[in-house]
Amino acid sequence: MTRPPSGCEITPSGTGRARSSPRRVLAQYMHPALASPDVLERLPGATFDGSAHIAADADLIVDGLLLEFKNTRRIHQFPLPMILQLLGYTLMDYSDRYRIDRVGVYMTRVGALIPWPIEDYLALLGACRRDLAELRAAFEKLLAIPDAGPTTTPLPDQLPAVDDLLAELTPVIPEGCCRVCAQPLTRPVISPTRPRLSCSPFCGRRAPSLRYHG
Repeated sequence: MTRPPSGCEITPSGTGRARSSPRRVLAQYMHPALASPDVLERLPGATFDGSAHIAADADLIVDGLLLEFKNTRRIHQFPLPMILQLLGYTLMDYSDRYRIDRVGVYMTRVGALIPWPIEDYLALLGACRRDLAELRAAFEKLLAIPDAGPTTTPLPDQLPAVDDLLAELTPVIPEGCCRVCAQPLTRPVISPTRPRLSCSPFCGRRAPSLRYHG
């Protein structure tokens, strides 16, 4: 289980037993028009360009917010599949049809809406490149590999194509930036002859793993 990053915003829909409906929470968070009784009926589960490769549809997309409903009360714990689900759905919108700029989870058992701006979400996941067009283009090529799937391992003859995609996404990290997360270093040198390579102990520990395992 993964704790939600500190940058997330938790918007409770109510207290005690008198919890508001998902529609009312969305109306409070986004726009009063969402309080219309039939708005959710007019917004069915959305499919994506990438649904041709992987059967997938979102619970709700409205006004740029990609939202999944989860029947849980653990607002401070997220399983990795749920985290990657939001990312995968966002990347499957190759043509930017839905103009997704936020992702979020609505916890139905406690009435909590937890949204992230997509830029913050990618940053919290450690993405060095955060251009959605680039990420979506690479993801589309990856899913287009014959017999590719969410749980399949590339065959030996498919590995060169996968390696090429990874090379396309390899970030160009300028001097004075962390070699792991690409963020600017507040103190770029440790001494006149020793540059600082990471911005935090976490990135310092992560560097060897990325170096040897990608």
